Amino acid sequence: QEIINFNCRNLVANMPLFANADPNFVTAMLTKLRFEVFQPGDFIIREGTVGKKMYFIQHGVVSILTKGNKETKLSDGSYFGEICLLTRGRRTASVRADTYCRLYSLSVDNFNEVLEEYPMMRRAFETVAMDRLDRIGEEESPPGLS
Repeated sequence: QEIINFNCRNLVANMPLFANADPNFVTAMLTKLRFEVFQPGDFIIREGTVGKKMYFIQHGVVSILTKGNKETKLSDGSYFGEICLLTRGRRTASVRADTYCRLYSLSVDNFNEVLEEYPMMRRAFETVAMDRLDRIGEEESPPGLS
């Protein structure tokens, strides 16, 4: 657990969401992370499934695949999957590993446990999640419609 804490502190601290966060919040998040490895072509998340985890990319490249076939790439230091943890809804996109990926995951139960202790951080996550949902919605709208 101490190794995960050490390895992930920079990963999490470098994310804009956590840059100005209470250090105790960051530590609480770090203690809940689980290390996972994916191979190229593996689906980490499938669109339409109920979300149970969010992921932080330590190393690797993933593609976010939406219905409109628009691909977005994420790599080292990025995170994904947080929308479902907040909405308890279904995944809005699929995520596929493009390279060997070393990720850290955070389960919905652990996520909520930490956010209950730090309600201000819940609002920060919700703001980011809503922004991402808005962008997904804009990309799926036909031209000329909003």
